[in-house]
Amino acid sequence: MDIDLETLTLAALLTTAGALGLATIVVGIVAVIGRLFVLEGNESKAAAVLTFAFVLLLSVQAVISQTMEVGIPLILAAVLAWYSVTRLAMSIHDDAANKPRSLRNQT
Repeated sequence: MDIDLETLTLAALLTTAGALGLATIVVGIVAVIGRLFVLEGNESKAAAVLTFAFVLLLSVQAVISQTMEVGIPLILAAVLAWYSVTRLAMSIHDDAANKPRSLRNQT
């Protein structure tokens, strides 16, 4: 399967597939970082910071490629992308860790 890096955009994060894809990558990176360094109890913060970095990079790319101009639409797209990916990453982590009140563990 060929990956077209031109389709890796901020707008892609506003789709279900794009948000879920990046969230899964973020969870994986946080898991690796957690094994290399101590993150015990700070996984959500790490996911939020890592997602912020990805969204910031894609926002800069959107402005440089002249896909979007700096303004309210860009800010709203970035905030919504950050929120959706961060929330999905936290949910995926909670399910994998079998945390209380996760999707799989409703106790």
